[in-house]
Amino acid sequence: MQKALAGVALGTALALSFAVTPAQASSQASAAFCGPIHWQDANTYGTRCVGGDSNTRYRAKVLCSINVYAYGPVVVGSGWSYAYCTRLGSGVHIKPGAKGQIEFF
Repeated sequence: MQKALAGVALGTALALSFAVTPAQASSQASAAFCGPIHWQDANTYGTRCVGGDSNTRYRAKVLCSINVYAYGPVVVGSGWSYAYCTRLGSGVHIKPGAKGQIEFF
């Protein structure tokens, strides 16, 4: 009996560890329909989600030349989020042809 209960407890724990909350599922679904627009210069990276709705939450993320990430504010919907490396006393460090990232929540 104890082995059976231990097996049920383990199965429940494993199932819960892979569960997705409704908010996460909504964000993931919104991200799937988001057409991101990117903009950058030597110091700043910006991104905007075209087609985002009130459940789409995201922010800009970019690697700066001092090997530290800069993050923009979290935006809901389809506004712009800008990550400023200048706040860290640095510039944007992206390989040619690459872009910063859009990070969903």
